[in-house]
Amino acid sequence: MVDAIKNGDAQAFEQAYIIYRAKLFAYFLKKTNSEEDAKDLLQTAFFKLWQYRNSLCEDYLFEQHLFHIAKTVFIDYLRRQNKLQKVKTSVKLHATEKLSADHFNEFDVRTRLQKILSGMPLLRKRVFELHKIEGYSYKEIAEILSISVKSVDNNLAKAIKYLKHTELFFIILLLSFFHQSL
Repeated sequence: MVDAIKNGDAQAFEQAYIIYRAKLFAYFLKKTNSEEDAKDLLQTAFFKLWQYRNSLCEDYLFEQHLFHIAKTVFIDYLRRQNKLQKVKTSVKLHATEKLSADHFNEFDVRTRLQKILSGMPLLRKRVFELHKIEGYSYKEIAEILSISVKSVDNNLAKAIKYLKHTELFFIILLLSFFHQSL
């Protein structure tokens, strides 16, 4: 199997995916306690397997290669989670300071946010609200709005770029980390 995948055999790769996906998913689920994260990590591991297939060595079993890649993918995940936690803490502290310095009250924030969002195209506004305020994933938003995941990503990027120039950016950033509803 290692030799076939190394030589670019898509059927061998598909067969490996079918054989090992449940075992690898269970590994990631046990490590993350999150089905969504486990699915993402599973896809990433198989993507990296295919991407780096030329570096596979026939001296090792396929399973050894796969779980070595899985371990690396999981370590990258832990690093991202650690970095995200640091950013959350920093944003929370900075936003708390900003809130108390500007004396925003809840009504004032809602009013200002709605005013800022009303300046955006309707689809961009809705994508932003669904993701950053209501906490939906890109895939869920794509299904709700009947658009592609790429369209969700593009609209969200444009909305964030626009909002970076507003006085509410720190509050919006804080909301996106904690998925609080307005």
